[in-house]
Formats: sequence, C-alpha cells, structure tokens
Amino acid sequence: MRQFFLKIYPVPSFNPFKPIKSETNDAEYFQIFETLPDGLDSRIMHQAIAAYYSDYNLLTASLSPHGLSYAIGDTRSNSLEHIIYFHHDLKVDG
Repeated sequence: MRQFFLKIYPVPSFNPFKPIKSETNDAEYFQIFETLPDGLDSRIMHQAIAAYYSDYNLLTASLSPHGLSYAIGDTRSNSLEHIIYFHHDLKVDG
C-alpha cells in the first residue's frame, strides 16, 4: 500500500514534550489530502483508516489529566481491546 498524506488537528493543541494538567475534553479531527486509489477505495478500507485513527491519541487523552506524556519517557502503558461499530458508511477522504 502506498503512503498518503494525513494531517491531524488536535483541539486544543497539545505539546507532548511540555505536558500540562488539563481536563479530558480533548477532540481531534483528521484530513486526508487526496482520495484513496480505486483499488483501495472500499467500505472496509475507509472503516480501517477510521479505526486506526481512533487509537492514535487514546493514550494522550488518558494521560493529560495527570500532566503526563508518552514522549518524555516518564510513563509506562499497556494496550486495550475495544470494538467500534460503524452504523453508517463513511468516507475518510471526503
């Protein structure tokens, strides 16, 4: 699979190298700057990209209330299992 450009916008912005204690009201959105190629433009691929992104900053959201960050090396973390139900079709590229 070839790479494509994805930009992530944290709201509010977050600097992982200078964490501060904050409430857990983080939000983010992402933008893909091109459409998926014909061979990859399928319902399952759009769902896979959305599911991958849903994990992207899960650790940041859980550490921010404590003023900690994954980037400084002062934490240890573990992985979680979770399920995402897609009740409607979605397109991550537009």
